[in-house]
Amino acid sequence: MDRLGYSDYAVSGKVLVGTLAMVVATVTGSLLGGQLSDRSGRRKPYVLGSSLVMALSLALLAAAQSFGMYVVAVIVFGLGEGLYLSVDMALAAAVLPNPDESAKDMGVLNIGNALPQSLVPIAAVVGALAVQFIRSVK
Repeated sequence: MDRLGYSDYAVSGKVLVGTLAMVVATVTGSLLGGQLSDRSGRRKPYVLGSSLVMALSLALLAAAQSFGMYVVAVIVFGLGEGLYLSVDMALAAAVLPNPDESAKDMGVLNIGNALPQSLVPIAAVVGALAVQFIRSVK
């Protein structure tokens, strides 16, 4: 946004529009990707395709010369992200070792995804406390 010359005040509205567009695209990509993957019975091609779509979108974002290009890039990213998220969850469920314990295994997967995010606030507090021991800076 800085490269495009928007003021700090204008950026928040632009980011809101981009975020809303990306959320709609993510939901759309998730719904379409899940349905296509289920119909075809395949997962790997969708994981690869979604990764390529997200890579393309990041290249578009890096090259964006206007707000319209920015919105197109985040929409493309959202479609790819939605596709990836839906198919990734289906792929994880498909490779579980024991169908009778799938709830437990999916719970472990969820912990693996959520735990690092939960630890970030604790790490920030520990970092803030550690700074207090620096004597040469007030």
